[in-house]
Amino acid sequence: MPAAEVEKFQPVSTVDTFCYYGIEHPRDLIVDIMSRMYDKQLTTMSGGNVSIKDSDGTIWITPGSTDKGELKRDEVVYRMEGSDVWEGMAGLKPSREWPFHVRILEERPDCKAVLHAHSQSLVAFSCANKTPDTLSLYQAFHVCGKVVMSEYRMPGAPDLADVIAKEIRTHDCVIMESHGVVICGKSLSVCYAKFEVLEFCAEAIVRASQLGGKRLLLSEEDVRYQDEVRQAELDTCVQGRNSDRPQITSKEAELRKQLVKFSKRSYETGLIVASVGAFSARLSETTFLITPMGVDRKFILPNDILLFDIADKENTKVYAEKPWLKPSVSWKMQAELFRAFPDIESITFATPRHFSAFVMTNVDFPSEIHPETYIVCQNIGRIGFRESLDHANVIDAFSKGVHALTIENKGVVIKGGSVQETFDKLEILENTTKVVLDCVALGGHKVMTKQQVKDIDKTYFGKGLARQNTRAVKDGDGHAGLLLDEDTLRDSATNGYPSKHSSV
Repeated sequence: MPAAEVEKFQPVSTVDTFCYYGIEHPRDLIVDIMSRMYDKQLTTMSGGNVSIKDSDGTIWITPGSTDKGELKRDEVVYRMEGSDVWEGMAGLKPSREWPFHVRILEERPDCKAVLHAHSQSLVAFSCANKTPDTLSLYQAFHVCGKVVMSEYRMPGAPDLADVIAKEIRTHDCVIMESHGVVICGKSLSVCYAKFEVLEFCAEAIVRASQLGGKRLLLSEEDVRYQDEVRQAELDTCVQGRNSDRPQITSKEAELRKQLVKFSKRSYETGLIVASVGAFSARLSETTFLITPMGVDRKFILPNDILLFDIADKENTKVYAEKPWLKPSVSWKMQAELFRAFPDIESITFATPRHFSAFVMTNVDFPSEIHPETYIVCQNIGRIGFRESLDHANVIDAFSKGVHALTIENKGVVIKGGSVQETFDKLEILENTTKVVLDCVALGGHKVMTKQQVKDIDKTYFGKGLARQNTRAVKDGDGHAGLLLDEDTLRDSATNGYPSKHSSV
């Protein structure tokens, strides 16, 4: 293709193009976001408030003393630019915390919306006088940046706006001591995306502390390096011309439907947040379909899915029904896996809510804890964050027999023979993690003996199947809450298990 005709992809943040809704009146957008927060149990009936600054300077805000779960558009109040009078339905007043909303919008002219909420994990951090370290997960730091805390002031206090303004001038996300969280952004959709990711990150940190082991953190240099790698990968992409696009077949239509179905289900069941994660499916030897970046998984549609043609390594063609859509952060890794393993039909990259406890610690996932988990997921590998940016290392790990690979401080990548199969593995990994965390409270969990594993291998995978376990067994600190029987102790004597009862 002549150079003049090649259109490259420009660098963009995960939430820069994030849009939950189309063109909506501020009243409707406030109702939609507030209802969504309540439905996802991210706020209580009376807690939390959101605001929007319109293009004409009008500020719209949720009213006080109303049921946020059944907020109606006519209940949203507003104040015209230059006015001190709030207008709306008779008897309704703005949230008592409107002063800090107005102050934030004054301090941050780049922001047009504010979100305040009392979500469980972020309130826990605020009551513990701590902030969630977003360097625990690449996506959290990439989306939310560094999180800071504002000093305590009584809700509705006149100087509450002052202490928040002091911190939010240089940060988008602020934990309010013993109160909640406040977030600003260029739109209410962006505020919600940041909020959802931050609450998820906070919850995962809490789960990681239950799991034990050594906490893993990125450096800001790691994040910058990942961003540089991503841009270098985008530089190998060109937007394919519609005239060159292969005709859509019934197979492609069905795969698009499957990707949408399981993306939505993953979000609806709490496996993923709306802005992070990618599902893909092989279409042919050199083409595959993948969910894009920046599309809300709640509303994703079949024509949002991107088609990749990877026949030419130097110029990967991307066909998008909507030209503004961008490739997922993990597209290149998935492309290389499709190239390397012809038997892979689907790949999922995700940061499941509970499984991410393994992602941000050095504790390895115990796939041998439960027969179903072992039969479906088999071996789970592990790779470092920087190491994973060289996709040859990811390929090498999968070549050793793993079915899923934990990428430290990033997520898990899962292979399968279909989109449904990869989703099944994702769901089982998440549910098993919940079991592991519950076992911690019960004193620890027991893994299957070596003979029990051999019996499953013989029955389900063929007699005498040689298995390769790539799990990097660590010392006792990496296996918090683990109970081992005598057979497993003998089998594992050289692997560094300290005693029958590991510390919790």
